[in-house]
Amino acid sequence: MLVSSMLPQFYAPYMLLNHPSGLQVMPHASSSLASPHRQKRGQSMRREHVCTKCGKSYVFQQSLNRHRKWECGLEPRFRCPYCSYKSKQQSHVKEHVRRKHDGKRVNVIKMVD
Repeated sequence: MLVSSMLPQFYAPYMLLNHPSGLQVMPHASSSLASPHRQKRGQSMRREHVCTKCGKSYVFQQSLNRHRKWECGLEPRFRCPYCSYKSKQQSHVKEHVRRKHDGKRVNVIKMVD
């Protein structure tokens, strides 16, 4: 068990350190280097990837690629089995069921492609 008094007084959060006790000290999960997409509080990420068909913008290229392939100009492919809610993303329907249909099984109906 690591006790805070066992940790070195100063260390870089992005390095594994060998502590005198023989334990390796892991970096902080909140380190700014933990994720290449992490940003400072109060900053907004630029939405540089724009769909040429509809004008929607995304922070990441892969999000724009997904939008182009499965969403842009297409009808919703998934629907809620308990009401008329439809969405282009399965995860949105699952979240809808969790929030709006308390106690119901989280099922999604895939509509015809």
